[in-house]
Parts: sequence; C-alpha cells; structure tokens
Amino acid sequence: MDFLALVLFSTIQDIFLLGYILRSVLSCILKAIKQLNKGER
Repeated sequence: MDFLALVLFSTIQDIFLLGYILRSVLSCILKAIKQLNKGER
C-alpha cells in the first residue's frame, strides 16, 4: 500500500508540474501573439 501511495503521489506531482509548464508556455505564446498584433497595427 505504501508503494501504491508513493506512485500515486508522484503521478499527481508530475501532473501538477506538467500543468505548470503548459501554463507558462501558453502565457509566453499569448504574450508573443499580443506583441505581433501590436506590431501589425
């Protein structure tokens, strides 16, 4: 049971880490798009 709990915990940590990375990447992309839009106008 301890091993299962450990695996579950690490999986949850991985999911949170992936979500954090995706969010930061998305915000960077959104900033770049806004900059491009400003440049065109």
